[in-house]
Amino acid sequence: MKKRIMAAIVAVSVMMFGTTAFAAGSPSAGSTKLDDKAAGQIVDTSVEAPTEKADSMAKSTTVSDKAVSVAAVADTTVTEAVTATKNLLQDVKKLGDKLGNKDLADAATATNKGVIATVLSVVNLQSTATNKEVVIKNEAIKANKTYAVLHYTNGAWETIPATVKGDGELTFKVSNFSPFAIVAIDVVDKSATATGSQTTPA
Repeated sequence: MKKRIMAAIVAVSVMMFGTTAFAAGSPSAGSTKLDDKAAGQIVDTSVEAPTEKADSMAKSTTVSDKAVSVAAVADTTVTEAVTATKNLLQDVKKLGDKLGNKDLADAATATNKGVIATVLSVVNLQSTATNKEVVIKNEAIKANKTYAVLHYTNGAWETIPATVKGDGELTFKVSNFSPFAIVAIDVVDKSATATGSQTTPA
């Protein structure tokens, strides 16, 4: 009888301490819900998830400021970032206005346009600093393109406009540090979306 009781205690202990630990400030699975599409929006939208694993994204993304470090996020955080990106495309006009991109805002009601959001990288930026300008470096970043940065803070994803400084580099301002996602936003002709690349409908 004692052996059975001890076995039960051990099993419960394994269940309690064997669960996956998430970094502070990271979203938990299922915390991001897909919003309804904005009234009047007719543009076709799609989201492309990252092609790299979380640890690879952390290695390929760097920050010029030595006071800020880059760490990998949990796989669930990558999934949440993709869902948050889908939410961005639920209101293309609002996103265009937020990023200061008139072509993007106008695309919301265009029948001959498509909007593709590509999640390039999801990483956890760590620092004790506040109200800081961050310069992110990643080879996938290209000049003359539009980018949004998603920042997980206070239990939700906020959208931060980003400025491209050139190929491989963009900058944005933050008030605190936690998971961030770099998202490229492209407005294309509808015919250009039928290139055979796999996308996830937003």
